[in-house]
Amino acid sequence: MTVQESINAALAQSNRYQKVDKFSKAFRTDDLGNIEAGEEFTIPTGKDYVILSQRVMRGGAPVVDRDGNEVTAEFIKCMSTKGRIVNFYPSSLTKVAFAVDPETGKDLTENRIRRTAGDVVDYVKAHPDMDATMRALQGCTIKCAGLDSISIREYGVSNEDATKENVQKTNIGTWNLVGDKKPANWGK
Repeated sequence: MTVQESINAALAQSNRYQKVDKFSKAFRTDDLGNIEAGEEFTIPTGKDYVILSQRVMRGGAPVVDRDGNEVTAEFIKCMSTKGRIVNFYPSSLTKVAFAVDPETGKDLTENRIRRTAGDVVDYVKAHPDMDATMRALQGCTIKCAGLDSISIREYGVSNEDATKENVQKTNIGTWNLVGDKKPANWGK
């Protein structure tokens, strides 16, 4: 399957995916379950650079935030060096997780805050407009140098009410630019 075929297949599911013009300021990250540690992928260019917005669903119903707005996750489809299409959520470059004890669901007292790492993450921090940053990264190859699986508490559960049943896993990545192609403002 090509990137274009994968985009068209997603858009055919109009109740779940739609094309958007740019990455919004506040978009949610999705699980990194579709990208493996060590995998590389190139940010697409031209007609393959299509930003998709995905409605986040739970139990067949849209997830809504505290204000009643549907939660979405924005991503682009990329071809990995393993020859498969991956959904890349750029917000995974800015992800922060608050680790909890996997046996109790309660906050850890030490090393609780976990953040993404790598030179691509440093680049995003220096250029916080995600839409402009992703456009600058077109044609560049990113490597998922590592994934750290973190125990977190499910959304909406307080520390006081947490139990082992409220514990979920999420991945925090290390992201590095590989290859010769660099964005024009790399290292600035």
